[in-house]
Amino acid sequence: MKVPNFLAKLSSSFLFAIIVSIITSNCHSATFIVENGQLRLGFGGDGKIREIFGKSLGEDYSAAVDIPVASITLLDGKRVGATWAILEGNVLKLRFDSYGSASLKIESKPEAIIAEVLSLDVENVAQLSFLQFPVRITENVGNILATAWDKEFGIVFLGLNLKTHPTAIKLKDAALLQANGYRQFGFVGCSVAIVGAPTSQLRMAIYRAAKATGLPAPEFNGKPIHLTEENRRSYLFTNVTEANVEKCIKYAKEMNFGQIMIFQWIWAKTSGHFEFNTSAYPNGIDGLKTVASKIRAAGLKVGFHVWASKVHKNDKYCTPIPDGRLWKKAKVTLAKDIDENDDTILTKEPPIGFYGEKGDIAEVWRDIQIGDEIVTYKWLSLKPPYGFFGCKRGANGTRPSAHKAGKVIYQLGIDDCCPGYIIDQETDLIDEMHERLAKILNAVGCDMIYFDGGEDVPPPIWHYVPKFELSLWHRLEPKPIVVQGTIVQHHSWHIFSRNSTVDIRKERSKEHVDNSVKYMLRMRENLLPGELGWFGIFPPQGKEVGTQFDEVDYLCCKSLAYDAPFSIEMPIEMLEKNPLFPSMVRQIRIYETLRLKRYFKPQELEPLKEPQVDFTIFNDGKRWRLIKLRQVNGINVGDFRLFIGKIDGKVVAYFWNAIGESEIELKLPQIKCHLVDDFGKTLKIWRKDGTIILPLEPVRRFLVCEGLSERIIEDAFKSGQSKRIVKIFIQAESGKLSGRMKLGKEIGVIEPMALGDFVTFVGDIRVGEKYDGDFAEYEVEVPVNGVYAIWARLRYPKGGDMSFWLSAGSVTENWQILGNSGSEGDRWHWDSQGYGLACKPGTRSVLLKAVKKRIKFRIYPREGSGGLHNPRLDAICITNDLTYVPNDEDAKAMRAN
Repeated sequence: MKVPNFLAKLSSSFLFAIIVSIITSNCHSATFIVENGQLRLGFGGDGKIREIFGKSLGEDYSAAVDIPVASITLLDGKRVGATWAILEGNVLKLRFDSYGSASLKIESKPEAIIAEVLSLDVENVAQLSFLQFPVRITENVGNILATAWDKEFGIVFLGLNLKTHPTAIKLKDAALLQANGYRQFGFVGCSVAIVGAPTSQLRMAIYRAAKATGLPAPEFNGKPIHLTEENRRSYLFTNVTEANVEKCIKYAKEMNFGQIMIFQWIWAKTSGHFEFNTSAYPNGIDGLKTVASKIRAAGLKVGFHVWASKVHKNDKYCTPIPDGRLWKKAKVTLAKDIDENDDTILTKEPPIGFYGEKGDIAEVWRDIQIGDEIVTYKWLSLKPPYGFFGCKRGANGTRPSAHKAGKVIYQLGIDDCCPGYIIDQETDLIDEMHERLAKILNAVGCDMIYFDGGEDVPPPIWHYVPKFELSLWHRLEPKPIVVQGTIVQHHSWHIFSRNSTVDIRKERSKEHVDNSVKYMLRMRENLLPGELGWFGIFPPQGKEVGTQFDEVDYLCCKSLAYDAPFSIEMPIEMLEKNPLFPSMVRQIRIYETLRLKRYFKPQELEPLKEPQVDFTIFNDGKRWRLIKLRQVNGINVGDFRLFIGKIDGKVVAYFWNAIGESEIELKLPQIKCHLVDDFGKTLKIWRKDGTIILPLEPVRRFLVCEGLSERIIEDAFKSGQSKRIVKIFIQAESGKLSGRMKLGKEIGVIEPMALGDFVTFVGDIRVGEKYDGDFAEYEVEVPVNGVYAIWARLRYPKGGDMSFWLSAGSVTENWQILGNSGSEGDRWHWDSQGYGLACKPGTRSVLLKAVKKRIKFRIYPREGSGGLHNPRLDAICITNDLTYVPNDEDAKAMRAN
């Protein structure tokens, strides 16, 4: 066709604009349909989504929001939406005003509608949001899975490769589902599967779409791992060893848990090479296999906590020569030559992006790398002169070296938990490390895995968190049934069975549980089950009485309310130091058994969801009941705890003693009250002259009172009388001395300020050595069982933070440090357990449990200045009042009596 003269004179770009304008005017009003059995999508010629129709319910879920079906973000931050669209065959062509165009391949499959980026003909693009669906569903918007769902229907974007980042954003009256690609990983090939289904079928629809598109779709016993009963089970996260595995199994079984998860640092010395920790696993991998077999034989699943994104600083990948495949977070240039002794390192540029630029940080973060040398620094300067100051050369086992000006100084990515360095996932170090770890886990069998360290990967986390998680998961055979981690991202959603752990917290544990609930509910928005953990059962320490029954009640009631499993994280030895723990095991079992049976009706559980309101479980002799409680304070009876509630018009006083045994005498009518245990069994009450006498023990008890008001019960407890606070002082010379533990008079040394003679070790002490035959042994009768603090009157002739070992048994059993506070070291002082040179005496406590009203222990040498300058032990105090700090006046008075 001959082109008219007036057109021939126009520029080609102007002519193209006219043609586009003609085409646009013809297709702006058009709607292009793509559909499968579940969804019908209508794309408008004006670059908007016209219809998102769920066929099963006959509803259009598109929102009346002016958002284009796709958009680009330029390097300068400008965002440009699609202004034109046309569907030619299975290719959706898009235009972004005058900036350029993109094309998407659209495929309709039974399980999903799939969109893939074929081309992007626009320069300087930072981000391509190649699909944007505004939907009117806002009840639940899951930004991790990229989903919007309500009680009836749900829509999901599933990223089909790691370069694709789907997400969901909650708007004012809509939710925006997006599929994004980024310049860093490339745009062509980004791909997403669109799934829609009634909410009751949505998880299975996602599972079928994952299988059909090659995404992970793990299952167990014919069910996706999200939906298995194993996923509802709680777990014990602890320090399982070859020596204590039977004890760990016993506690997990008694609490009706489903899994035991093993700390990585227990079986492996480091992340990276994963050499075995032979102190816990002397038989190496064979020992780990035996431990795993014992756990499974008990009907429990074996779980492994792993650090798979980083390597320990003392691993072979880091020392004596740092591996080149560690992630470099930032870099600067050395300004002038330095030799191997220089402690000031000046740089040409300010060290921006290095740890410590915003203020003081812990020593673990202050590492830099120059060549093959690791250097630690005390501070850095972002103002001239730039650089690092107070440097220690050749740190972490590397070699101090001279370095020429112009050499690059790197900030390695650091984690303070191991502590360790972070892997560069764009290298093959991740494959090398994961092959080694998977070989161990596959040989032992891994039923459960926890990917720790997700918070430490390089940005962006949506890409590098699932990259390391999937890297290891793909190597595991068979696949674990329960999968969790620090962070779940879109691409690891498929392999995670549940999530929402929060690190344990000693203080304000109920607030900690509330935070876990909030996190768990966010996971549920993303169609992923959550757990309530990690929860710590802490022992008494100093003036702190440790975790109490009401805190466990709070955790378990929230677990009941939401049917969410939970986890107890704590070394076994720490659990056993809490005097309530044996009863807590029984308490937890009651809750877990009823939860797994779905014993309570939903309407009974709804009140338990209210934050900061206490409930407990109670057996009224016929069935289990839930009682709302309020705590009663101001009772001057040792470590007594009291809560009051009502059931069927009767007042219930829920009480226990935190530490030790005692009794309380209450002025209450004898016939109006009866005492029951935590299973509803009636217990005997001693009655005397219009009063009742209740035993106070570290167990849960309920006093049920009929016809009496809460005020009467509360006043009776507040005016109740109790005894049995124990304080026993003994002289150090009263013990049985063995080996080189000697009295002062035996070595010819007199301490004028001592309360009597003293005991010391004669000889040189090497820290870390065990002195099996050198000890002072003590056996003391006490009036009541329970947990006791051990204090000692000590002096270190040359000062410092010296100490003894205290053991409840042999030289290898239940070791605790006695002493170790340095602020008063050269003077006589009462101390239990400190932590170093600046520590004031009595900061922490050495605790022992009295069994059959006896406490037996030995004191061994641990550290000292040698010979006659070793620590002196003068007197010992044993007390069940964990708030009490001994003093010389009390010791002298009791010694006189």
